[in-house]
This record gives sequence, structure tokens and C-alpha cells, in this order.
Amino acid sequence: MKPSAHVCVILLALIGTHLAQEDSDEETESTSQENATENTSQENATENTSQESSTDDASQETPAVDTSEESSTDATTQESPANGTSQETPTNATTQESPANDTSQETPTNDTSSTTATVTNSTTVRPRTTTRKPWPKPVCDNRRMSNQERELILNMHNYYRGQLVRGQTQVNAGWGIAPPATLMFRMKYSCDAESYAEQGVYKCRQTKLPPHAVGNHKQNIRIVKSHNNRTQVIRNALSTWWTQLNRHGFRSNMIFFPKDRQRSLPIDSWTKMAWWNNIKVGCAMRLCGPVWVFTCMYNPGGNYDYGNVYHVGAVCSECSSGCDEQFLCRW
Repeated sequence: MKPSAHVCVILLALIGTHLAQEDSDEETESTSQENATENTSQENATENTSQESSTDDASQETPAVDTSEESSTDATTQESPANGTSQETPTNATTQESPANDTSQETPTNDTSSTTATVTNSTTVRPRTTTRKPWPKPVCDNRRMSNQERELILNMHNYYRGQLVRGQTQVNAGWGIAPPATLMFRMKYSCDAESYAEQGVYKCRQTKLPPHAVGNHKQNIRIVKSHNNRTQVIRNALSTWWTQLNRHGFRSNMIFFPKDRQRSLPIDSWTKMAWWNNIKVGCAMRLCGPVWVFTCMYNPGGNYDYGNVYHVGAVCSECSSGCDEQFLCRW
């Protein structure tokens, strides 16, 4: 081949290579532009999406605006302008309310057991009781009765009355449990009543004294066999009178009628022991051959026709001076 022809071939080859490189550069540039355009579109789409999301978030209600939830007076919420959502600040967080200002929620540190308070309020209100010094032990001039015997008599009467007034334990034959009393006075031992009782046993009389001979008192009497000692006589007589309610029964409204004095199953000894305003009692006893004669006098007496042995109702509810630990009214 001629040298000139060889040179031409080389030039043509160089020109072809240069043109091919330019085409490649143009394709690369075109691809880059397309990618840039695509990236720009994606960024725009992303920006639009973010704006829509921000708009949607801003249009939604935040929990802090919910008026159905109670919050303390110090609780606040702040709305962030960056994302349109509500955020609670740590210092005023509504999820932890201050014990000093919170009246709607219980806190462990200040909780004094609201459950206990609820139970206390749901139960029946206890009667108002008062603590006072007890009355002096009974002391009388009559040496036929000892002070220990007087104290036993008084304590048994108040014990029985205290059991009755609560309306929980005293069986009333045919009527269930005797109902509670609104008002029943605590008894006091009376030397005056004892002096009338001494008159009743002085001559070994085994029947009641006539009304004119007992002053403002009414009488119970019991004959007990002589093999009993004095303490046994007292316990026998008082328990026998009191258990008339258990053995014979009495109407549940506790109203005393004239016919109750002539009942074949007597109740009038129990009614005198239980009469609500009998506040004084005094007793005496005497050994009369094979038996003891034991009698007690009650003041003001009770057993009034159409009167109430006691008024049925809430325990101690009519005690103007409160009641003692046995639920008997002070006076």
C-alpha cells in the first residue's frame, strides 16, 4: 500500500474514534440530565407528601384538647409548630398530677385508703358514746345487804338491758329476736328502793306489797329454795325474771296492755326490768325457813297500760346525753 493511503486510513480511524467518544459523552450527559430530572421529581413529590402530611397532622385534634379527661389546675399542653402534634412538657406533665392539687385521682403517697372511707360511710352510723367516770359503787346503811351484792344486782340489770337495746341477741319466743331500742336508760342502785324492798321481806311475806306501801316503785318477787347461797339467790331470781321474754314472748311493738298482767305465761317481771325509763333499782332478801324471799323495787316503775316497754328504732338515737359502752343512755 502506498504511504498516502496508509495515512488516510489512520486519519479515518482517529476521526471515527473521536466521533464515537462524542456520542458516548452525549449519551452520558443525557442520562445524567434524565437522572437529575427524575431526582428533582422525586424530591418534589417527597416535598408535596411532607406538606400534605404536615397539613393532615395539623388538622387532627390532640389528646390535650380532649375535654373528656380531667386534669389538674397545673397541667398544660404545648403544640409544636414543627410537626403539628401536641407534646406535654415534663414539668407540667398531665400523666403525673401533683398530689397537692389533685382531687380527682389517688396517689400512693397521699392515699389514706379511699376504700376504707367508702366502707365507713356505707355502714350504719355508730351511736354517739360518751366516756364518763362510773357512778360510785352502791353503799347503803342497811347491813343486811352487802355492797358486793348490790353491785352484782346493778351490773346484772345493766348487762341485760344493754343486750336488749342492741336488738341482736335477746330471743323473743314466737317473735324472733327482740328489736333494738332508741332510748333505754342506764340504771343506778337506789338505797331508797332498797328500803322499800326490806319492808317487803321483813316478815317473810311471799306476796307483793299493796301499791300504797311501795311509794313510786313497782315490785318483783321471787321465792328460791334455801340450799342456795345469797349470790345464787340473786342470780336465780334475776335470770328467771329476765328469761320470761325468751320463754313466754312479747309482741314486737313492745306495747304493754292491761291483759299482760293476767297472762297465763307471765311477762310482767321482765317488763319491769326492761322498762326504758326505769332508772333506779334496789333489792332485799331474807331466809325464811326452807326458802329465800328475794324482791326488787323499780322506780319509776313501768308497766303502764298502753305504754311502751321501749320504743323500737335505731340504737341510742334518742339519747340526748349520749350512751355508754353498753349502749344505755346516760342521765
